[in-house]
Amino acid sequence: MPVREISNDTLNGELTSAGDKLVMVDFFATWCGPCKNIAPYIDQLSSQYPNVVFLKADVEKCTSEALKYSIKAMPTFIFFQHGKEVARLQGASKEPIEQTIKKFYKETPTKDVGYTDLKPFIEEKSCTALNEIDKWQNAVLGNQPGMFKSDEDDPELILHIAFNQVVKIHSIAIEAPEENGPKTVKLFINRQAIDFNDAKNSEAVQTLQFEVKHLRDGLPVELRFVKFQSVQSLSLFFANNQSDSDQTVIKSVTFYGTPIVTTNMKEFKKAEGLPVANA
Repeated sequence: MPVREISNDTLNGELTSAGDKLVMVDFFATWCGPCKNIAPYIDQLSSQYPNVVFLKADVEKCTSEALKYSIKAMPTFIFFQHGKEVARLQGASKEPIEQTIKKFYKETPTKDVGYTDLKPFIEEKSCTALNEIDKWQNAVLGNQPGMFKSDEDDPELILHIAFNQVVKIHSIAIEAPEENGPKTVKLFINRQAIDFNDAKNSEAVQTLQFEVKHLRDGLPVELRFVKFQSVQSLSLFFANNQSDSDQTVIKSVTFYGTPIVTTNMKEFKKAEGLPVANA
């Protein structure tokens, strides 16, 4: 999860929305040399530990938080869980930071945090795949054994998923072999059709980078949830795989989120003999 900078008086809200996830807050100052030096390392950790919320607070802007938590030196890293401080570090030493993350880190799939598997809302007849040699249904619906594979000489795949109602998508989990499971995945929403030329040259709503640990354990990777609030269809372009080999192989793809309840006018029957109000 990328590092996000917070503004004054917003930390309490961030801690509440994080639930049981570990939250690390980097209290820094723009004039602080060690703060600048450690920043790229914190960005790296945010990729390695996707289920941690990484925040940073400029002490000259976030004055309420700096006062409340008695920040005396920069950088100071405070770790929270369940809204409470569980650890604190001062200085720009790398090893203690990662050790503290490992101590409290939970690789809890987001499906356990209020989101559901959207499989029942997938409209199979409207879904398609390009460059597949084994059916996409194997991975997405799980209704028959086998893998979802690209052509043996081309690692690229396109998977177009249609839903039978509008949904919000929070995260995507992919389980795949460590060597030739997907790596870079571009996401497009509400597109009628997309080919490889479109996928390569069009700007994606979001591009995900899957790591081996995600594929091995089928860990959900969170999306920019605000961009996936009204999804009727989702197109995924699998651009490459972990070893840059000639074939991409996927065991399962799972979408987590929530359906948006909408009115289906086909379910209404004409009421005969009843008066109709004038418009």
